[in-house]
Amino acid sequence: MVALLASNAVLSATRKSPL
Repeated sequence: MVALLASNAVLSATRKSPL
């Protein structure tokens, strides 16, 4: 699903960021 992909991408980016 596109929603899942988008959520996964956001989570990955947020997790990689120190914030």
